[in-house]
Amino acid sequence: MPKTEIVNPIVSEHFVLVGKDGVARDLFAEVGIPYVVDERESRCPARIRGLDPQYPDIPGAGCLQALSLALTQIFLRLGHVIQRGDQLTLKGDDEAFDLERLGVLFGRSEPPTDG
Repeated sequence: MPKTEIVNPIVSEHFVLVGKDGVARDLFAEVGIPYVVDERESRCPARIRGLDPQYPDIPGAGCLQALSLALTQIFLRLGHVIQRGDQLTLKGDDEAFDLERLGVLFGRSEPPTDG
């Protein structure tokens, strides 16, 4: 799958991750512009810079679905960070995310799961 470079993200959020070792680092959740591959598929680039390499462009049946699935990928990955015991905050905010608060940020009524 292709990885389209995200030059001007349409969505970007600055997080701070503090690992169990106490070391803080900046994370940037970024989503690029969804694009049409053909009449049956669209894709959307996404990444969490500072945590993972860029993900392969997320496929969907259309641009709306590809965008939604890209946001879901970021939501789930940040949930895994919290579940492993690291502290995650928004830049400039001292309140750490738990899974419920992360769900609220992403407009979800349920927290991310391991499944």
